[in-house]
Amino acid sequence: MSSATGLFGAAFFAMVFAAGAVHADSPAIHESQGVRYVSGGVGEDERAALEAVQDQFNLLLTFAVKGGAFLSAVEVGIQDRSGATVLQAVSDGPYFYTALPTGTYVVTASLDGQSSRRTITIAGGRSVRASFFW
Repeated sequence: MSSATGLFGAAFFAMVFAAGAVHADSPAIHESQGVRYVSGGVGEDERAALEAVQDQFNLLLTFAVKGGAFLSAVEVGIQDRSGATVLQAVSDGPYFYTALPTGTYVVTASLDGQSSRRTITIAGGRSVRASFFW
């Protein structure tokens, strides 16, 4: 193998590795029924990545046990004022962020058969934070 080929291979590997590192730092933003959402926050790196994108979302949910331990695998349901389901998803971590149009919604968070509901109003371009505890 020539030194030029070896140099090219090393450069290619470095680009692939760097691209993977950038991708790993960016949380996966999902879309369901036209509603964007992201979830996660397990570990400091994931939490920092979510904080970096939280300005893109106007509903910021947190899930934890009373007393402090964070939770994941929480089922999230969001219905509009008419009762139509706007979003149904499962959280990959203790933080779940979504971007909703202006309006009033019922947010249901369920874990191990126990559900909690909140009525949330999105208005004025401000973010709404809500925490659910079990």
